[in-house]
Amino acid sequence: MDITADYLNRLGDEKLERLVKTLLFKVIGKGITPFSKGKDGAREATFKGSAPYPSDSDQWSGHWIFQVKYTDIGNGIKEAREKVKYLIDSELRKLTDYGYFESNKCDNYIYIVNVPFSGTVKTGLHDYISAKKKQYKVKNFDYWDAEKVCRYLDAYPDVKTTFFPCNGIHSVDQDEINRIKEVYVPPSQYHLIKSDLLKKSIISITGQPHVGKTTSSLYMADELYQELGLNNILVVPIIDDLIQVPKITNSVIVFDDLIIIEPFLCSSISLCCCKRRLIFKQRRRLNEILY
Repeated sequence: MDITADYLNRLGDEKLERLVKTLLFKVIGKGITPFSKGKDGAREATFKGSAPYPSDSDQWSGHWIFQVKYTDIGNGIKEAREKVKYLIDSELRKLTDYGYFESNKCDNYIYIVNVPFSGTVKTGLHDYISAKKKQYKVKNFDYWDAEKVCRYLDAYPDVKTTFFPCNGIHSVDQDEINRIKEVYVPPSQYHLIKSDLLKKSIISITGQPHVGKTTSSLYMADELYQELGLNNILVVPIIDDLIQVPKITNSVIVFDDLIIIEPFLCSSISLCCCKRRLIFKQRRRLNEILY
């Protein structure tokens, strides 16, 4: 599946940030701090050290700052690009005012957006950013627009399938999660179930239809997604063979009959004997999916 700027736009602010964090772990390294509010109020992650970026032969080192900005392109690409121009200038000005570039607090600055840049000479975003590099005297400055993010997704297919799954797999609708959270009252043993899920390899939740197994699973999935800083909550339709499920990383996966949280597993709907045997027989495949 080819990912475009439209797909990135559907992620929204929070999931775009998680996608970028995952790609940065792949491209730069796992020493990157989580995204948080910086001194200037912007969402940023940091890194200290050397990395094979922008290439193995030309490696940057020192203090790094990564900023990711989500801009809705629903109102038009032109308007989104103008907003990106304003935001880039604003962020560089703030970092300059705080002395980041002159005091070696930032040797390498990477700005990441979900908007595709224009290559129009002098007026396009590529030329605009090149001019800003000189204006603010940034030692090393790079940017990822939508096209570059998509290229990295092609280079790291496990990240791609985690955030943009196929074969009927889809992300849980946040509106559905919100509706559940408004009315759901955890049963008395809910916290024991959740605790066991984090301790054991496999947990089964069984019962009659319509007693709340799926609702509990989705509620728990959202809690774990938030608490553990996972990348996604994915729903997989009923399948006969787990070989159909692509490799997915750092996510909560809700099967029609199962909920898997890396690397744990529990059922969300009552399982017939053949399905239960299928789970144990394919445990090796579950590990392949989740690692």
